Amino acid sequence: MDSTGATIQIACAQPKLSKSSAENLRIISVFAQKAAWQGCRLVVFPEAALIGYDLTNAHAIAIEANNKSEPFRGLKEISETEGIALAAGFFERDGKKFYNTYCVFSDGKVVAKYRKAALFPVTGEDRIFTPGDRAATFKLDGFTFGLAICYDVRFPKIFEKYAGVDAMVIGACFFHERIAQWEVLVRARALELQAYAIGCNALLPEIDCHGYSLIVKPDGSIMGSASEQEQLLTAVLEKKAITETRERITTLKDAKKIKLK
Repeated sequence: MDSTGATIQIACAQPKLSKSSAENLRIISVFAQKAAWQGCRLVVFPEAALIGYDLTNAHAIAIEANNKSEPFRGLKEISETEGIALAAGFFERDGKKFYNTYCVFSDGKVVAKYRKAALFPVTGEDRIFTPGDRAATFKLDGFTFGLAICYDVRFPKIFEKYAGVDAMVIGACFFHERIAQWEVLVRARALELQAYAIGCNALLPEIDCHGYSLIVKPDGSIMGSASEQEQLLTAVLEKKAITETRERITTLKDAKKIKLK
């Protein structure tokens, strides 16, 4: 089959989460099951979805990204049981270092791990975590996905590393006072890459995160958006839409010609 005709159905989950990894695993399982029932091949969850965005206790609640960690194994098992690729965030402990991490599981295996590069100084993330230093991608059904986390979305420099991907997954805990910026930034990154962008924002009213997740087309238009309620957004991504957008306005190709000093 011509790859330009390829499609993939994905889901963006916006559940009300807690500070309990056990409870969050239960919630993630419910949403993953719903997504799988609807025929989705990938379901994405927000930044720190596994353990909650609790910076006060970040080091205490951080987990190892391996099978020694019961919560980590839980994510792998949900992916395997429901037969769906699953992306979710958590705080990671690796030796003496801590990271704000986003992992993708498929068929019970880790297929991508991304560590947040742009740590948010307003909340003190830069004093809590070590910044990640490499981009991360994964392939599913012929589509290439890139990963980013929250504050990363403000930096085109980061997204330049993802030129050519078919879609970006952006897990976030984006505060409501700047929610208008959130929409603009996710749409801008989609336009920039001429790729789909899945902006999955947390629903944690206690820290002023009120959702408003969205899925954006390669031309920057919004395919679907959530409100302040629990929601499961679904969308069918099409290779044809990516190809047509890139052929209509050749920004990715033209960017290589720019030689500013």
